[in-house]
Amino acid sequence: MIAPDFVLSEIHKRALDGSGNSLGKSPLQESKIMTANECAGLCMKAIKNRDRFLVTSLRGKLGRWMKLIAPSLVDKIAAKAIKNAK
Repeated sequence: MIAPDFVLSEIHKRALDGSGNSLGKSPLQESKIMTANECAGLCMKAIKNRDRFLVTSLRGKLGRWMKLIAPSLVDKIAAKAIKNAK
């Protein structure tokens, strides 16, 4: 199983707001997002090593464990990040 973080792609530029209207631009800070090539490289390494599970970012790894300890805190952090488009 592979759980990638955000990957830079054209799909972000088609994002919609809460009302279903086009934002006209990516709501993400694209400079902080891994490229498709970086993601593919991580995936290929995991496949080659026969890893069963890959989380591609520190944020994802921390979130996975924090969700077990403090699920409501993770939900609040995620909601704030979405609101602030980060």
